[in-house]
Amino acid sequence: MGNYDTFKNYVENWNAFQDNPFSYGLTFVVADTLFPNSKFILTERDPEDWFKSLVKFHAKTFGFKDPSNVMEDDVRKFSYLYPGYTYEIARTIITTFDGSSRVENWSSLYDKNVRIKTYLERNDLIKRYFMNSPEKLLVIDATSSKDTSEICNFLHFPKNKVTKMPHLNKS
Repeated sequence: MGNYDTFKNYVENWNAFQDNPFSYGLTFVVADTLFPNSKFILTERDPEDWFKSLVKFHAKTFGFKDPSNVMEDDVRKFSYLYPGYTYEIARTIITTFDGSSRVENWSSLYDKNVRIKTYLERNDLIKRYFMNSPEKLLVIDATSSKDTSEICNFLHFPKNKVTKMPHLNKS
């Protein structure tokens, strides 16, 4: 913790990032600190639809049939990005603290109420972090946007770059 040289060296090679691992934890804070001129786009959607999509994507990616049956041993077998990554992320989702005692509740991994609450809290955390720098954050519901005009405007792209909003992976 605290040594971000590898992260910085990697990020310096590219102009944009999406999704994992950039969408977890406080990566946005680290990125904003290391790259103060960076911009961030938070995509939101209806929480119920988000949860359905998450479960569908994970079922397809990890091959489970019933998310309520997915437990710690199953998650240890999931391979994504690198061995152990999915397990590490899952533990951050299912872990709470009772004082100084860590409590892992694997049955909450695909609990709709838990996941939606976490989704909403994360979006709120990001919006609060950037509330005094609104020029750095665009919040958009890509499922209801017809085109990329908001994104292009936010990134100061010319109007001729506006396209129909892509929906390549609707799951």
